Amino acid sequence: MREDTQSTSSVVLHEAELKNKLPIGATFDSALLEQISTLADQLPDSMSELYKVLSDIDMLVEFDAARVFVVRLVLARLRVLTHAEEKQRLALLDMARDYMTTDECVPVCRRFAKDPSAHVRGRVKTLIRTKKPKDVALPLEEGERWDASGWSKGINADPEQETSPLFKHERGSRIQRKHGVPEIETVKDLRTLLKIKSEKQLGYLLLSNELEDGSGPYTLFEIPKKDKSPRLICAPRQPLKGIQRRILDRILSGVPPHETAHGFVP
Repeated sequence: MREDTQSTSSVVLHEAELKNKLPIGATFDSALLEQISTLADQLPDSMSELYKVLSDIDMLVEFDAARVFVVRLVLARLRVLTHAEEKQRLALLDMARDYMTTDECVPVCRRFAKDPSAHVRGRVKTLIRTKKPKDVALPLEEGERWDASGWSKGINADPEQETSPLFKHERGSRIQRKHGVPEIETVKDLRTLLKIKSEKQLGYLLLSNELEDGSGPYTLFEIPKKDKSPRLICAPRQPLKGIQRRILDRILSGVPPHETAHGFVP
């Protein structure tokens, strides 16, 4: 009985929040809102199902309330969706295309414009082109407008090429040699460069957790946040810190940073 009361109260709360964003007389389906809420709790795995819920009712009177509710819950969980399977990320972009307003699409496009999947990036570019969000990003070329197209292209990109990457870096062994970046072909090459004595020591340095005797490559301690809650710090011990310094000095220092990078540039 208590669970039923809580469920009813939850739906009443949802309806009260939604009424401010919908036309007078909009129809609410409490059971549908509860179904949506349950699916939202299962994100990111339920993204395709949420999209299907909207597509199944897009001609019904309950659609307006359901759409607002779904979009509100999905946008609140964008960070989780960033790590979803490609199928679920594509379902999110389908939802943005079909059921989100231009303003609602902005955080979706911005977050997924540089997704590792070419399919996802392509879907974002199409979304930017069709929705025309009014937001700012790096312009296509210096002196041009700072509009949303820059999310997927950026300065010095070829405006004729829809698939131009955000940042273009020269790549290849010739460029590597040009900047003095060593060629590392085997684990032994890496160990030699970084002065790691054995594969066993390399394995130790790659540990991400403390060993039972507290002798891992990191030392763990807590410092207080502003709200007095603890923040866990994992600081490298001296052996690992020395290796990290060699990586910086012998490998990364030869890689030129992008011209728009200003923070943490050696």
